Amino acid sequence: MAQAPAPQQAAPPESADEFHQTLVFSGGVLGSYHEAQEDILTNTSGCGSSQLLALHQRVRAGGGEVALVTTTPTGTGTWGGGLWVGQQRVGIQVVPTSGQAPTYQDTTLRYQLADIHLYREVQTDRGWLSVGVRTGLHIGSLGYYSYFDNDHSRGSTWLMPELMLSLGNPRVLYSQADLCYGAENAMGAYTTRLALGSGLGQLGGSNLLAGFAHSPHQPTPSMAFVSARLRLPGGTGLSALGLEPYFATDFARHQIFSLKMSYRLAR
Repeated sequence: MAQAPAPQQAAPPESADEFHQTLVFSGGVLGSYHEAQEDILTNTSGCGSSQLLALHQRVRAGGGEVALVTTTPTGTGTWGGGLWVGQQRVGIQVVPTSGQAPTYQDTTLRYQLADIHLYREVQTDRGWLSVGVRTGLHIGSLGYYSYFDNDHSRGSTWLMPELMLSLGNPRVLYSQADLCYGAENAMGAYTTRLALGSGLGQLGGSNLLAGFAHSPHQPTPSMAFVSARLRLPGGTGLSALGLEPYFATDFARHQIFSLKMSYRLAR
């Protein structure tokens, strides 16, 4: 009797750890405050004289973002975007020059801000030397009154790039340099940062980042900052939720903050 052929063994299913996608929804608030003295042109045409102004600027905004994160054995790739809207309030006082009588008249102006934020981020997992790169754009009415250092302009900035480079082991210790990383570092004034971070022994879990920030507002452009991405542990029933606080300060007249909440939905 002929022996029946052995049934073919089904191919093992692809491991969920090898390839999966996650949708991340986030929303929150951001703000900044600074006092500065800037030479601002007396008209918007770019010609003519300038005058030294004492500026008291406050930014408040809220918004949300969505990101699609694809995880593979070699790392992660993310496409993301969002919309933030808010207001910039500028208190203005003319600084008297030598020989002029001081003036105490204040003017407060209010401007509507908006940031359409789009980005692409890639993280390669190579053990002790992983590399992360992020590029993106901020499009909209981002900020008024000398958004760039010494540009003397009253007008709005409408377009800024977003750049990030990280090197190291994201589980243990890594370095990061970035420009306009997130709406909180682009609205009101752009911010560049140099920092060290750690995943606190995990990959894709909680994260802590701290270092130096520079935002071009004289006389105090330099700040220290700390930010975190906190995910609740599994077993709590809330492990898909995350909290992302961020605070930068010169310990005096210049602060940036944001607070976001996120929700992760596996596809």
